[in-house]
Amino acid sequence: METTTADTSISQEQTTSPTNDLKLQSADVISFQPGRKIIEDEFIDMSFLQTLTATPLTDDNGVIKYTDLSAKKSDDPNDLPPEHLSRVRIRFESRTEDGELVEKEKNRKELKAFKLFQDNMIPGLHYAVESMRKGEISWFKLSPEYHYGIYAPSEAIKPNAALYFKVELDGFINEKKSFSKMKYEEMVPELNNIREKGNKFFKQQDYEKAFKEYKRGVDSLINFPKQILASLNEEQLGFIADLKAKFANNAAMSCIKRKDYKEGLKYTEIVLSVDPKNAKALFRKGQCYMETGELETAIKAFEESMEADKSGEEECKTSLRRCQGSKQTRQRDERKLYSEVFKRMAAEEEREEEAKRQKEKLERKKEREQAEKKQEPLEEDPGVRIQDLLQGTILDTQENIKINV
Repeated sequence: METTTADTSISQEQTTSPTNDLKLQSADVISFQPGRKIIEDEFIDMSFLQTLTATPLTDDNGVIKYTDLSAKKSDDPNDLPPEHLSRVRIRFESRTEDGELVEKEKNRKELKAFKLFQDNMIPGLHYAVESMRKGEISWFKLSPEYHYGIYAPSEAIKPNAALYFKVELDGFINEKKSFSKMKYEEMVPELNNIREKGNKFFKQQDYEKAFKEYKRGVDSLINFPKQILASLNEEQLGFIADLKAKFANNAAMSCIKRKDYKEGLKYTEIVLSVDPKNAKALFRKGQCYMETGELETAIKAFEESMEADKSGEEECKTSLRRCQGSKQTRQRDERKLYSEVFKRMAAEEEREEEAKRQKEKLERKKEREQAEKKQEPLEEDPGVRIQDLLQGTILDTQENIKINV
């Protein structure tokens, strides 16, 4: 059996080992029933699903997908699930909660082709296939209203009992829709489908996929065909503007969940360009500015949001208190930082002044020493001094002799 590279795949060991561990013990009895074909995996142990992560695909938990989170995720950015109304090809089998195969006489290798959410098919499979990637094989649990209902193909299906479906997505073709070639009446439901798909991903906390759908809606409305806009009445134009605001608001919220606040601000501005008093957009604008540290601008946006809609006042007040608390903390930190900076500057200035004083002191000392050296007489050689004295004495004696003579 092939395994998928998508994150929702189930390995061959997981899907086949229960069959090997728990083959029908009464197979010998069945083999003697005339006309009965022996099916090796007619019963399997469904307990392996308990090791997988269950994810609801519908709001009422009517369709649940079992995911192997340890499976390697695809790195291919083009590895996306089918879009709404895509043409898909699948193989599937269904089992009771006891693991009994329902379609005993059908060829499970046969491909079934249908158009998502349009052609007649087991209802839950539309939601199941929409969550899959090409080549993926996954298990799903469908409640009665999402599988055969009263038209159960086997007596093994108990009333009001869930069924388990193993589905393989063989391939699909997404229909490329060009809004420029569509009429207004065709565009509106298609845009609503995009928004619903984004909402579904958002509820599943898949904010990246949700954002892509909302962005797709915003882009479609920004590039809305001018020839169609020119033909719309006031009510239709209002509807388009409102839908654009909803798409952009949801895109901004998805950005906040993804911590992409700069991109979030971009979409809040798109909303406010259509509706300057949109409370949700103002609130999300405040959130983005608060998270990026622009607290003054955030406080202003929260206050404007409260003025625009009093119903969200409490949430705004909570964010305002957080914002103001962050502002006070920042101010305290700044004062502390500035205080330490000023202390370091003062200490540096004091060191410079002390160095200057010491330098001046040394210079004054040198000046005094030089001055003292200039005032002192030169020391004479003692030998020269004695010679001078003797010479003086001789001259005096000679002078005296002359006088006496």
